[in-house]
Amino acid sequence: MPRSVYLLVYHSPLFPAHWGLFIPYPVSLLHPSTATVPDDEGSPSQKTAIGKVIHVHGDSFNGFAHQFKRNYEHDTTQRAHSLVWLCEVGDEWVGDGEDEKGDERELKLDVEPVDEIERRALSVPAPGPSLKHAGNLGGGKKVEIKNCQTWLRDFVQVLVEEGIFPSSALAALDAAPKN
Repeated sequence: MPRSVYLLVYHSPLFPAHWGLFIPYPVSLLHPSTATVPDDEGSPSQKTAIGKVIHVHGDSFNGFAHQFKRNYEHDTTQRAHSLVWLCEVGDEWVGDGEDEKGDERELKLDVEPVDEIERRALSVPAPGPSLKHAGNLGGGKKVEIKNCQTWLRDFVQVLVEEGIFPSSALAALDAAPKN
């Protein structure tokens, strides 16, 4: 069964939005009280409250690190956020570890990959520090700011190049909210 893949956007009025890749768990793994099935048209915008997030966390001044959030319930956060559907991907690329099964789920933060998509995520280096301190006035060279958005686009580019995601996923990213 194909799996829907979303861009999870945490909006910010002042700073770039935080981006992560959200892959809902299959309905068969969800407790009935948390499962949301496709709408009447059977559209690919199936959303469930529980899944995993693949992202980098940190900031442009200190740098970023890879992280996998397992058993993540995006509907429970108070932060303003939205989901942007990117594509569907075959089950062979997405693994659901043992922690994702059963009724007793706890949020788990991890850096060890459990599937091919997560392995590809680690193949794209997390951005290092790209902002300079105001006291560093030398050079006069324009700084290219790297953040979670630039990393996620690079990551999706790898998935497209390897035939895991369709090229339309890049178009969806390019049209996604940046703040």
